[in-house]
Amino acid sequence: MTAKVATRSGFFLYMSLGFLAIALIGFSPTLFLPLARGTFVAPPLVYAHGALMFIWLIFFIAQASLIRIRNVSVHRRLGWFGALLGIAMVISGVAVSLRR
Repeated sequence: MTAKVATRSGFFLYMSLGFLAIALIGFSPTLFLPLARGTFVAPPLVYAHGALMFIWLIFFIAQASLIRIRNVSVHRRLGWFGALLGIAMVISGVAVSLRR
């Protein structure tokens, strides 16, 4: 019953949107604005890691939206992509941290 209350309230959807806003604001000075100006220079691995993290945020919003509209079957099918994405994020994160 608790899950239904959380689903109806939209808590996870609003939190996912909040995480996106925090990421956009937090990384604007060091990533997004320099990217827009064409002044951001980093190894390709850093670009790949940033792209994976951004894809994860969009995926999180999509998954929360699917539960919000009660489309559990699609949510579960996409869960496998989320598992693979999570593995890729961890690998890229470790690789970036070891590179620096």
